[in-house]
Amino acid sequence: MKRVLLIVIGVLVINLTSYSQEFWEQRGGPLGGEILDIEYDPTSGNTFAIIGNNNRPYVSSDDGVTWTELSFSGSDDYFYDIEVTATTIFLLASSELYASTDQGVTFPKRTTTSNQFSSGSRIKQISGASFVLLANSGIYTSANSGSTWTFRSSASNVDDNNLFVNSLQQIFILKYNGTYNRPYK
Repeated sequence: MKRVLLIVIGVLVINLTSYSQEFWEQRGGPLGGEILDIEYDPTSGNTFAIIGNNNRPYVSSDDGVTWTELSFSGSDDYFYDIEVTATTIFLLASSELYASTDQGVTFPKRTTTSNQFSSGSRIKQISGASFVLLANSGIYTSANSGSTWTFRSSASNVDDNNLFVNSLQQIFILKYNGTYNRPYK
């Protein structure tokens, strides 16, 4: 009986340790503040990040070992979020959205009318050309990859990091109720 028990415990220990992360390796940057967002582009193999001190976009083509600030010639120079889809890399500024279809070489303005939203903080793809955007002024959706936006709901007491879209294309926010962040759909 002891032998069977030891075998069962041994098998459990081997199974549990085979599914665990053994170690994490620190990467070389980018330096200059906290990382606000990081996204991987499977098309180019590049990793994109936004760094908090100057909210500038950076790119790494060597799995995060070295980083280069993206050159950006638009009127905005302060970004809050990056969203990478199968064909486009989006950069969200306070009241404008920029999109690159050439793997981050250029970022033309995507929004067709200025100030469709204010203080944009997070953008997430729902599916295909459908997106949701969280801003201080509320929650917005776009059915045309961010060219135009429709106001959907106010978003008071929502932290700008608390916008989520699950695999069923459902949109959630976490809203502070005075004690805790609680999910809302």
